[in-house]
Amino acid sequence: MGVKLVEIIKPFGSGAAAISVRTLIDKLKMDYRELEPDIDLEVMKIKTHYFMYFSLPSKANSKYPDDRIYYDIVFEFIPPNSAWEKESRSVHDWDIRVFSNMPNFMFTFTFAFNKRHALIELPKRYYSMKALKLPPKMKNPYLFLGIDEGLWLCEQYMEKHNLLDRAILDNLLSSSTLDWKLLLEELDTQEDKLQEANNRDLRHRASTKRKNSKLWKNGKAKEFIKNQLKEEEKALRHEATPTKEGEERKRHLLQANMKAQLDLSNNKFTMKDSKLHLNPFKKKFSMKANMKSNL
Repeated sequence: MGVKLVEIIKPFGSGAAAISVRTLIDKLKMDYRELEPDIDLEVMKIKTHYFMYFSLPSKANSKYPDDRIYYDIVFEFIPPNSAWEKESRSVHDWDIRVFSNMPNFMFTFTFAFNKRHALIELPKRYYSMKALKLPPKMKNPYLFLGIDEGLWLCEQYMEKHNLLDRAILDNLLSSSTLDWKLLLEELDTQEDKLQEANNRDLRHRASTKRKNSKLWKNGKAKEFIKNQLKEEEKALRHEATPTKEGEERKRHLLQANMKAQLDLSNNKFTMKDSKLHLNPFKKKFSMKANMKSNL
């Protein structure tokens, strides 16, 4: 028995009303309103099979407008028999196969869809071999076919634009230039798209690090560290040291503190150095804390 669209959208049945499911659907509805204007679609037909090829924007594109990522999602609609192909006006209840290179689909649903023979028959390189072979024991132990956010968003687009109506699909086909060869050229493999997403994350983490470095260079962070070091010095000088070992430790810590203040005034003190002296979250004097722990 083939997979139907409803199994993707309502994998737990039409009566499922768990709070977690409702919360997820509400979130997806908000995501859809934000992403819909940037969703692109192409259609094609091979023999009796309809294909919808979606270009779905990453939710992070609004955060990185100059570094945008689009995911490839494809639905294949297959008539269960020749009578359905001739008589049905909608593809809503046809069997489906899918492809998606969104990381969540890759890790959570690729194995499950493959088990149900519901992945589009593409060259093997388009699917992650690891995702095909390893069951998602943590993410999807019961091998449900939903709810995957990418597939859900595309289905919402179909519903809103009446794309399950065969008359509308046939009308779109008249102006479409998509064919199987072009589709394969347009699609990125699951592994390639995962790498693209990871690379973007790395770029922007590096960018954030550079911005923090600029904050350091503009003097604001230095002034904060300067005041903290002076407070630390004052606390150390008033700290009682009843043992020789404690007195020696105090002397070393004071020397380190004075050197840090000197390096700071000579622009030799870095953000990395500051971590040796201060905890910016708890705002405690680490030198003082270290001394107490060693007295």
